[in-house]
Amino acid sequence: MKLSEFVDINPRTSLPKGTEAEFVPMEALNPQRRYVKTYPKKKYSGGTKFINGDTLFARITPCLENGKISQFISDSNLPAFGSTEYWVLRAKEGVSDPSYVYYLAKSELLRRPAEKSMVGASGRQRAQIESIQDIDIGNVSLDEQKKIAGALSAYDDLIENNSKRIEKLEAMACLLYRHYFEVPEATDWEELPLSEALLVHRGKSYKGTELSETQGLPFVNLKCVNRGGGFRKDGLKLFTGAYKQNQRVERGDLVMAVTDMTQERMIVARVARVPSLDGGSGVISMDMVKLEPKEGVSKDYLYAMLRWSRFSDEVKNHANGANVLHLLPARITDYSLPMPPQALQRGFAEKISPLFDLIDNLQLKNEALAKARDLLLPRLMSGEIDV
Repeated sequence: MKLSEFVDINPRTSLPKGTEAEFVPMEALNPQRRYVKTYPKKKYSGGTKFINGDTLFARITPCLENGKISQFISDSNLPAFGSTEYWVLRAKEGVSDPSYVYYLAKSELLRRPAEKSMVGASGRQRAQIESIQDIDIGNVSLDEQKKIAGALSAYDDLIENNSKRIEKLEAMACLLYRHYFEVPEATDWEELPLSEALLVHRGKSYKGTELSETQGLPFVNLKCVNRGGGFRKDGLKLFTGAYKQNQRVERGDLVMAVTDMTQERMIVARVARVPSLDGGSGVISMDMVKLEPKEGVSKDYLYAMLRWSRFSDEVKNHANGANVLHLLPARITDYSLPMPPQALQRGFAEKISPLFDLIDNLQLKNEALAKARDLLLPRLMSGEIDV
């Protein structure tokens, strides 16, 4: 059976202009999570339209290569809309199961032909819909589809639960930061420029760097930073080659995005705390900087302040560039921050460190679950393994 016979591709969906509807921007799609969140409602004026259960398939580089494919889930049966760079795959009643359609879209059967069909200017290439329409997807009964999707969903449901727990733990950490440092006595604390609180180390150039899928050190790059801050391990690459010692990072180190080559401007000046890495350490790319606290400055306080204060939004305003923003390290170190007493910083670190440990452990569990799911997915879809 051809894909076009199995699903409706970019189906017609009615949504009058000016209608308030749920909105899903490209940055909402997380390659590690099956379900996509909506942003606040917006008035529809254009964009791709879809409904509850549809699969959203990013067709533009680098989003497609990064695996931005998600299933839209909503409490409403009303249409929603989002980026014009989505393909929409909708299950046909009595023919295909919506969850199975999602896993089919995630499989190499669809992704590889789509990636090979990309045309256009560098950095803005788009896959061609003709590359997937006539793909032979075999004949899988509806009952079998549901069994396969159910087996894979068990992993994604656990990942989703862990991810929600991580979000709650980060919210708790943010509240703890505000409890300790957004207090009336903060007005009496000395303000210091960041140049007196930390050292900024530039990352390794891509020149002469060999990226690999199978060997080398983890290469921490822009794709590892969430738009709201925090670390994403699905963005890691591996590399072999020479590097400077101050470009090396390990668990607990702080890194910052200094450009927006991923076409997501929200990540500029966002800070992430490096989690446990395979091999114990990694190396940052030239799109990042490593922030090393000076003696007497708590790394936990520094991270919390840079993550949850106005720092990122204010510093980003000093980034230069018409098409791609670039943030110079001098703009970072010019920023002033209140320096709480060291005893207060230590007390905060004692309270917040266990939360970071829990987050790290949940991320490790999600990694293991994702690896197991990705190992099973092609074998289940090809029929190599029976459910």
